[in-house]
Amino acid sequence: MKNLVKKFVKGTIATSVLASGLLIGTASFETSELAGTQTVQAASKKVSKKGVFTLSKGFTLKEAQNELRPEAARLIRIYGESNRTGKTSTFNKYAKNHIAPKTDTNYLLGYKYSTDRYKERIKLNRKTNSKKIIHLYGKNLKLATTSKVKNYDSRKGTGWANIRYQFQPKDFNAMGNVSVTLKFTKVKSGKYVLEDIHFY
Repeated sequence: MKNLVKKFVKGTIATSVLASGLLIGTASFETSELAGTQTVQAASKKVSKKGVFTLSKGFTLKEAQNELRPEAARLIRIYGESNRTGKTSTFNKYAKNHIAPKTDTNYLLGYKYSTDRYKERIKLNRKTNSKKIIHLYGKNLKLATTSKVKNYDSRKGTGWANIRYQFQPKDFNAMGNVSVTLKFTKVKSGKYVLEDIHFY
């Protein structure tokens, strides 16, 4: 019987270590309040998904995971389309709408940090896999639904929170699974805002 499990190759993207609690997982800091066209929504619920994604002061990991899982499924489908076509415009628009902006008065990374790394990831995936494999991979990632996306190793520390999900596309080995992490950082108000979206 023919083995239908496909092997997917993930390359390594070189990134510099930045002084952010979200990226190195240890630093503790607070940024100033956000400014500009994107604003943190003052919502009574623990997770706000209108505009910049925001977690309230008293959120729990479970609450954040449950509220953001539909967004993770959506992001994985976007990721699938990007792998299939090589185009990143849909993700770029999503990131610009939901990641907190970088300004002259805060230490946030800004959405461009995420979009640049995303573009590099897609380019590397398409370079290291055959057209047949990458097409099937992208097609199968687009089957991601909220119920099929799993909570995976989310963590919360002083001044940061990483909400992480994983999805295993059919027909692929373990290297083909996708993890998407929504990285939040604490601002002066005590709320947490989305600073980065990372795929691996």
